[in-house]
Amino acid sequence: GDQADTHRAVALVLTAVAFTTLLVAIFGLILGSFIALYGLARITGEFFREPDPQLGFLWGGLTMGMLLSVPMVLAGIGIVAAVLRRPPARHDAITTDSATRGTS
Repeated sequence: GDQADTHRAVALVLTAVAFTTLLVAIFGLILGSFIALYGLARITGEFFREPDPQLGFLWGGLTMGMLLSVPMVLAGIGIVAAVLRRPPARHDAITTDSATRGTS
C-alpha cells in the first residue's frame, strides 16, 4: 500500500544519502593522499637532481622544486584533515510525516 511505498522511498533516499556521503569521503581521502604523497615524491626527487642553474640552491640547501612542492603537501594534508574532521551524516534526520504522527 501507500505506507510500504513511503517506506521504500525513505529507504531509497537514506541509501542514496549514505552512499553519496561515503563516496565524497573516499574521494576526498584519495585526492588528499595523492596530492600529499605526490608532493613528497617530488621533494624526494629533487634531492637527486641538479638545481636550476639560474637559481641554484635557495634557503638551507632547498631547491625551487622543493619549495614549490611544499604547498602541495600542505594542501593534501588539509584535504585529508577536512574529510576526517567532517561530522558523519545524520540518517535519523529524515522522517516521514506519518512516522512522526504515529498514523498509518
